[in-house]
Order: sequence, then C-alpha cells, then structure tokens
Amino acid sequence: TDLATTSEQNRDLSILVRNGMRAITIRADTTTSFGGLLRPGDRVDVLLTTEQADSNEQVTLPLLQNLLVLASGRDTGGPQRYRPNASARASQVRQVTMSVTLEQANVLAYAQERGRITLTLRNPEDIRVVDGLAETTAADIIDSSRRARVQRRRPTRPEERSIERVQ
Repeated sequence: TDLATTSEQNRDLSILVRNGMRAITIRADTTTSFGGLLRPGDRVDVLLTTEQADSNEQVTLPLLQNLLVLASGRDTGGPQRYRPNASARASQVRQVTMSVTLEQANVLAYAQERGRITLTLRNPEDIRVVDGLAETTAADIIDSSRRARVQRRRPTRPEERSIERVQ
C-alpha cells in the first residue's frame, strides 16, 4: 500500500511528478482557472501583483514561465469516467497544481503570501522562455506612449506576424 501506481483507472498525483520536480498547489478562483477550462497538461506562466515596498504602488511582474499543470481542482487528467462532470468541475476548481523545481516552489509559496497570483495560458507547443520581461506599473497603463509600445510588441518571426485566428 506504500506504492502508488498509475493506470487507465488510477492517476495518483504523486506519479505525475517527475524525478527531481515537485508539485505545488496554488489557490485559484474562476479567473485563474479560466472558468474551469484549465486542464492537466496545459502550460502556464505565473504573474504576481503585489505592492512595492519602497513606494506602496501596485506592480505586476512575471514570476515564472512555462509551468506544467498537473491538476486542476481534483482533475488529474485520468479517463473521463473518473472526472467530475463539466459543470461541477468549473465550480469546484479552487486550486491548481503545477510541476516545479524546489526553487520555483519556494518562489511560488512566498509570492502567494505577498500578493495575487494570475496564470496566463500558453499554447502547448510554445515552450520558449522570454528573458528580460519588465514589471508593469500604473505608469504603463496611464501613459499612452507606454501603452502603444506594449501594444506594438508582437512576435517577430514572419510566420507569427499574421492575424490570430481561432480555428
């Protein structure tokens, strides 16, 4: 009984955690879990909105990128017959469990106590980590030239310059 196994009928969370990685659960509301649509296997970036110590101004900063979602609420991605029904799932998602390193777990645990965590959903094929992301302050929202600069920042590869279409 001390050993857990995974099969088509049983997807224990501990089996989903790769060697050297950890699972950490964060509190989630309807927005964070995308209305219950966030699924195991999705990838997310984590943003933190908190108060700057020196100015008492709110700031949002990119915290971690490209984290794998292991569970959304109690859903670990097992067969459909073992998952709650869709309407119950949307209302029951109160936490999201992600695969992280021990260092990332420390950052997330601390951040969750310091401010509000927001998840952004990624395309499953986009695993690129963007370096040098700046924090966002009120000035980035109020100042029209800063807003315009952010709006112009788009992917730079030619195949990514087309207008986004939902298929």
